[in-house]
Amino acid sequence: MLQMMATWTVKSLGHNRPDMNDRENRPKDRYCYWCCRRRPATVQAPSRPLVSRMGVHDRRRFPAFADFIHNTYRQATTVADVAGGRGILSYHLHQLGYDATIIDTRNAHLPSRLQRVLRKQSVKQGRLIEIPRVIGKVQEVDLRPFDIIVGLHPDDATEHLVREALKLGKDFAVIPCCVFPIDGAKHSQEDWRAYLASLSADMRTATLPIDGANTVLYRCTAASIHRIEFPRCTTH
Repeated sequence: MLQMMATWTVKSLGHNRPDMNDRENRPKDRYCYWCCRRRPATVQAPSRPLVSRMGVHDRRRFPAFADFIHNTYRQATTVADVAGGRGILSYHLHQLGYDATIIDTRNAHLPSRLQRVLRKQSVKQGRLIEIPRVIGKVQEVDLRPFDIIVGLHPDDATEHLVREALKLGKDFAVIPCCVFPIDGAKHSQEDWRAYLASLSADMRTATLPIDGANTVLYRCTAASIHRIEFPRCTTH
């Protein structure tokens, strides 16, 4: 009875169902057992490149920049991480022994995997280990307590970082990325770096082994700099 009703329904609706019991002539496409409607093929999304043009997917940029700071400013203890975002750079600086503070307009959170590391270290050392965060713009924050000011792809805070550091006579290191001049002028990437470098006569440059924007503009006011792997500098 059910078979007769199903046959009448198929013929009345005009569907041309394949005979699923005929294994030899059965279509190779996947069909639903009950309605025999062709299922859409599963289309695999094209794989996204691991490294984008600006290198934002290159996770090496955080430890590489932290190592550069560590090898350049050996005597520094307090670091202002401008536009630090989720705090990954500050985390790596903390692991190298610095007291890093994130300065950002966003109240982001450290990735869970890094939070777990800090919790384990807190239990082991018997004290709460956190990375402080200051919500605000760099030009509105008191930067005097910090030994050095750094920024990894700080976007619209880039020029403010450089100018505030120069105004306070602080050493700094910044890796410029997107072009965000204060005056709104248009620059290419090369012109943008050249413009920032022109703000100080003692500006230096270095290149990190990372993809994307990897040129470091930094100020190191020591009288002598010993070069081994990265330039080293003693802060005031």
